[in-house]
Amino acid sequence: MLNCKKPLIFCLLMVHFVTTNAQFIKGFGISAGATFSRQKWIGTNPDFKDKLNYKPGGNTSIFMEYIDHKYYRMITELQFNMKGARDNRSLLSGYRYAADYLSFNNFFKLRQELYDVTPYVLIGPRVEFLLSSNITQMRVAHLTASGAIGMEFLYTRPWILFAEVHYNPDAMSALRITDFKIRQNAWEIRVGVKYELKKKADCPRPRGGKNF
Repeated sequence: MLNCKKPLIFCLLMVHFVTTNAQFIKGFGISAGATFSRQKWIGTNPDFKDKLNYKPGGNTSIFMEYIDHKYYRMITELQFNMKGARDNRSLLSGYRYAADYLSFNNFFKLRQELYDVTPYVLIGPRVEFLLSSNITQMRVAHLTASGAIGMEFLYTRPWILFAEVHYNPDAMSALRITDFKIRQNAWEIRVGVKYELKKKADCPRPRGGKNF
């Protein structure tokens, strides 16, 4: 188990900074779902490449959505994610490698609001901080990428239900030593709820003249 106090403090400070400085905060929410991750083991020998099987895990997150624009917004998110892989070699069949992360995510959201639903696309970077793993010498922090499609359901506004599918590959190796490295990729299926903040209507200014 690694000490995760510094990464956690860093993420909380970043979320606080964005919250207090964003001019147009649109909402906040939570999500949870399933993560299916796998690893590719690569050695210095070009012939040594081993793709492990997908391992199921879970994920949960809190997020804030900001920037008041009709077609795009930004999302800042703090996520717990259970990654790893399942070994497919005969001697270790069924053995699971675990790597749990606290992830600081930032997404650009391209959206099209319709009458009762809003389809959207997410893309952006994640910084993942390792919480625990049964693989030695994993990086304490590394950069990954993320792309997703999603749908919001507007029937119960301002409480908005949504569903998303994410693809999350490593941008940096999750482990890298002299003659060996591990790269991870994951699929996430998420559902969640967002509370949408309404803009305050401008109060009409009274016109000159007396009321009778």
